[in-house]
Formats: sequence, structure tokens, C-alpha cells
Amino acid sequence: MNQFLIVLLFSFSPGMQQKTPPTENGFIGTWHGASICVDCKLDAACKDEEVVYVVKGIHAVQDTVEMEAYKIVDGERVSTGVMRPGYSRGSDVWAFELAARVHALWTFQVKDSTVSGTLVELPSKRLIRAVHVSRFME
Repeated sequence: MNQFLIVLLFSFSPGMQQKTPPTENGFIGTWHGASICVDCKLDAACKDEEVVYVVKGIHAVQDTVEMEAYKIVDGERVSTGVMRPGYSRGSDVWAFELAARVHALWTFQVKDSTVSGTLVELPSKRLIRAVHVSRFME
């Protein structure tokens, strides 16, 4: 009985609780802001963009969301694709690896009503883009 009580108390102590991924803490929703090219000389085709991200939960898939990315062109949303970033409890980021024209890694960190992100080239880890978006109320 005493062992059960100790285990029960230990499982409810604040420092021992498992961190809840931001799907429940606010990543789900619509985000609006900027995606900025870091080195336009090296990445000549890269253009700074006004962006909107629509993040939805995926039923029955834990720690993964569906994120549709849009750039704003002439005041209209133009889809640039859908990614499915997964949550990494160790680094507290959402990450999605691209393996299309370029091999790169998107990472996003949620902090209250903002999300900061980066796109880095792999395997060099050279920074290509920096993203800063805020919650957007439609």
C-alpha cells in the first residue's frame, strides 16, 4: 500500500509530469507573418514572403500536425504545400524534413501567440530562411 502511494504521489509531482506537446497548447490554428531569406546572394531564387500557415491536428496521430503553407501574392493565398511536422519533446520543436529539390529541415517553435521557425540546408545546416508568425484570427 505504501509503495502504491509513493508511486501515485511521484506521478503527480509537477517536475515529473510529461510535457504536453503544443498541439494541445496552441499550435493548432492559423498563423500569419514573414518568411525571410537569410542570404539572397547565395540563394538567388529565394524571395522574402508574407506567409500564412494553417495548422490542423491529425486524428489518431500523436505529436504530428498537418501544416498547409501559403504565400500571399497580390493579396491572395497561394498554397506552397503541406507538411506534417512532428513534435520533438527533447528539443521542444516541431520538425519536418524536406527531400525535394533541396534537402533541408524546417523547425518551428511555439511560444504563446508566436511561432519562430528556420529552414536549414542538410547536411551543412546552413540557414536558408527565418520565419516569424503570429496567431491570426480569421
